[in-house]
Amino acid sequence: MRATSLFCCLIVCLPLTSQAMSLFQSPDQTEAAPEDARDAFNGGDRRLLGFNFKLLSIPGIAPADYDRLREDCGVRVLNGDDVVKDEQELDDLELRSRYAEAYNQAMQDLCDGDPTLP
Repeated sequence: MRATSLFCCLIVCLPLTSQAMSLFQSPDQTEAAPEDARDAFNGGDRRLLGFNFKLLSIPGIAPADYDRLREDCGVRVLNGDDVVKDEQELDDLELRSRYAEAYNQAMQDLCDGDPTLP
């Protein structure tokens, strides 16, 4: 079942900064995610996007890098419900997950290249 394989069926529904809001304004803004991450980084916000499941999930980031990146960059945890009611909610979750993955990969590259971080 698709719902089981996608982050325990989490529905993300909380306000985000303007850089991440583009995710909710059209069907698929994944291509805008790297630029959104760059804008956030340049504005002083280095946080990655994470989902609050039973355990923290940070799409696009290897679990081995979680602790280092959480300490160096921080994580903006997106709260939500762990129940998907229909296919539309599942599709929305998949879009949000793809966006977060692209955003986080770009943010990791920026954080890793920042000489002010350890």
